[in-house]
Amino acid sequence: MISSASDSHAHLDRDIYGEQLQQVLERAWQAGLERIVAVGLGTKSIAETLALAQKEPRLRVAAGIHPHEADLGEKWEGRGEPDQHYWSKWQKQQEAVLIEMAALLGEPRVVAVGEVGLDYHYNYSPPVVQRRLFREMIRLARTHGLPLVVHTREATADTIRILEEEGAAELGGVFHCFGGDEELLRAAERMGFYLGLAGPITFKKADRLRQVVAGIPLEKILVETDSPYLSPEPYRGQRNEPARVVEVIKALALLRGLEPARVAEITYKNLVRLFRW
Repeated sequence: MISSASDSHAHLDRDIYGEQLQQVLERAWQAGLERIVAVGLGTKSIAETLALAQKEPRLRVAAGIHPHEADLGEKWEGRGEPDQHYWSKWQKQQEAVLIEMAALLGEPRVVAVGEVGLDYHYNYSPPVVQRRLFREMIRLARTHGLPLVVHTREATADTIRILEEEGAAELGGVFHCFGGDEELLRAAERMGFYLGLAGPITFKKADRLRQVVAGIPLEKILVETDSPYLSPEPYRGQRNEPARVVEVIKALALLRGLEPARVAEITYKNLVRLFRW
């Protein structure tokens, strides 16, 4: 057990853990976690996550639309840029979603907008649509005075450009599940963003990531699980859960030559500072 541990990014939807959710949370508290930021994606997931957080004082919520879902249900089956007919339908959907999101972001247990961003690896949503919605999510964050939880995959240049054009440095935020991208690291330094470290830092072939992380001030790092994904060693391949953030803390402590309790304390304070919790 490590006291004052925190998980800055976990998905705790009922459709993930089902009836085991309360057991998952109990294991987290037994492992020493004192705070978890539960990430709700889409209005249904956000509402469910909020209901959970309203019953549990050690939870807060990040609320956003993941780039995979940026099409808002309007699937584009063509090639290249969506046509005007698509944009007309998508715009109507966006207007409705933004109204719903604005109401949810006003809830007192919501501490961030996220995860939002760009993902060009799968392109489940057209990149141009992802970019439009990302800008709108940043503008909502500005309206509500909330920091950002940013997802970026194979889209570093566009992610940084949009964040800088939209003045995201004034909001603050975290690059969720940082994978060692040095361009992203430099952007985080410029904008004052934190870097979220997850299970990959424990992976046997992650020497390059550990090399990059070794030079990042601990005061700019958050630890996370991204549960139920990215389970750390020695649980790799299994469904992840918040208690396993302890393995991320241990790996970071070993890398820095510190006691795990010290790393837990620093990253806990970072979480409190960023999310004003």
